[in-house]
Amino acid sequence: MHWSQDRSGFDALAATGHTQTAVMTEDWLGNDLNVYRFDVVPPRSDALTAFENGMVLRDAAIVPDDLRVDLWWSADSSPDNDYTVSARLLDASGRLVAQMDSGPFNGERPTSTWGAGDVVYDPRVMTLAAGVDALSPGEYTVSVLVYRFDGAGITNVLTLDGAETVTVGTLTVE
Repeated sequence: MHWSQDRSGFDALAATGHTQTAVMTEDWLGNDLNVYRFDVVPPRSDALTAFENGMVLRDAAIVPDDLRVDLWWSADSSPDNDYTVSARLLDASGRLVAQMDSGPFNGERPTSTWGAGDVVYDPRVMTLAAGVDALSPGEYTVSVLVYRFDGAGITNVLTLDGAETVTVGTLTVE
């Protein structure tokens, strides 16, 4: 967290390759207290994938105990719409067993507010799908889908490779 005019700590983080990926402002005794997140994010050239709308999935980390996947996004230019990100957990047969759909950073970083070069941290805690009471032991696939709502309903955004979803890893339940 940061509460002073001295920004030398931010410069030190930048010098070590850290990028600010999130900021949350909290009220503390009537004052705004900013809480920042900094991450070392792979360069754009090492991104997991890019989407036709200019969104770039820079990195992903799966946190099995929390049923969470952390995503890091950027965009080549400011997206023209607000897009929804779906993190999905699929069993070995491809059945959806858990997911989390929202705008990035729990809806607090709409894609239309991103600037070129921004890196956005996007944690996604997935909840079990209807009819799924618990995850059975086994290996599950974690995938990501981007879509938007329009007059015709939902339009999926494809990757530059033409795929609707991107597999970002696996989660093993013992």
